[in-house]
Amino acid sequence: MIKRYGSPIFAALMFFSIPLLYGCKSQLHLQTMMEKEKARSTQQIADTIAKINEKENALPISKNMYRRQLSINFTQEELAVNSQHKQVINLFFNSLPKSQQLNIIISVAPSSAEHPFKTLNDSWSRLQSLKNILEQYSEKIELVYQPELGFDSATIHVVGNDISGGSGVQ
Repeated sequence: MIKRYGSPIFAALMFFSIPLLYGCKSQLHLQTMMEKEKARSTQQIADTIAKINEKENALPISKNMYRRQLSINFTQEELAVNSQHKQVINLFFNSLPKSQQLNIIISVAPSSAEHPFKTLNDSWSRLQSLKNILEQYSEKIELVYQPELGFDSATIHVVGNDISGGSGVQ
């Protein structure tokens, strides 16, 4: 004996719900595929940047030139270099090969302050504070405001010529 469902409403409900459920499943599958592709492309970009950095660091600027960089982070309230920053900067410059001439570039990021004017003012204060500290190492200092850096950070780039008798980039 074959049992049939007597309700046409039940049949109509089944007729419309099966495609709907299948569509939801395919939508989730599509979303999952998109997230995997985004993660994969992000990883490819990170790998490419790492390869570029490796190639750049492997190539000497010239036979006796070197380049180094130091990153510093500030708290949101800090507008000047603190004693720990001074100590790290001193250790950084003492670790460099002896040089007749240093070129220094100070890159400062925006602060995490909410107001745009305060952000710019905080960054300027940090730039000036770093410049005052670094003037003892070189007169050739370039100041750069760099919005691409992470909030409340600064990077010190140093290019020098090695007179200590070392070979190429250290």
